[in-house]
Amino acid sequence: MGSYREWNPGLDNGSLTLYEVLETLPGNDTTDISLFVKLIENPRSPFSLPGAISLEAHDCVHALVGRGLLNQDEAFVIGYTMGNASNLKHWQIGLYKYYAMYIFPKIYRFGERELIAFDLGVTFGRTRRTKDIHKEDLVALKNKKMSALRAQYDINLDLLRHMRYIEGSIFKTKASRRL
Repeated sequence: MGSYREWNPGLDNGSLTLYEVLETLPGNDTTDISLFVKLIENPRSPFSLPGAISLEAHDCVHALVGRGLLNQDEAFVIGYTMGNASNLKHWQIGLYKYYAMYIFPKIYRFGERELIAFDLGVTFGRTRRTKDIHKEDLVALKNKKMSALRAQYDINLDLLRHMRYIEGSIFKTKASRRL
C-alpha cells in the first residue's frame, strides 16, 4: 500500500466492489485525529454537526466520490456528507468553516482551496435526491459494486467530474491535478 498522500480511488472503478477499493486505502491511525475534529465530526459526540459520520463510513464516502486523503479531498468529502444531511442549517455550515479555519490544529485547518472544495461538496450533497448518507451502514455494503452503490446514493459521476473540473481550474494543487 502506498502513502496516504498518493491514494486516490478515482471514479473509473465501477466494476470493483467497495471492499476492493477500500483495500487500496493506506492504514490510518485514528489516535492522530484531534479532539476538536472529533467533537464536531464524530456522530457519537453531543456536539457533532449534521452529516457527522463514523470514520469507517467516511472512508467509504471517499471511495464513492472518488476523492483521496489530502486536505482538499477531506474538505469535499466532509462538505458532501454535511450537505447531504436533511437537517443541515446554513449557520451550521458557517460554524464548521469557522472551526476548520481557526480552531482545528494547523494540520487540519482549511485555507481558501479547502473552503472552495468544501462548498462544492456541500452543493453536491444538497443536490442529491438520496439524503442522509451519513446514516447509512455503508460498511455493511462493502461487497456491492461501486457502480451500484453510486446509483443507489445518486452519486452522479458526470456532475462530480464537472465539479472537479471547476476545482482544478481554480487551483493547481496536487489534489486538483489528479482530479
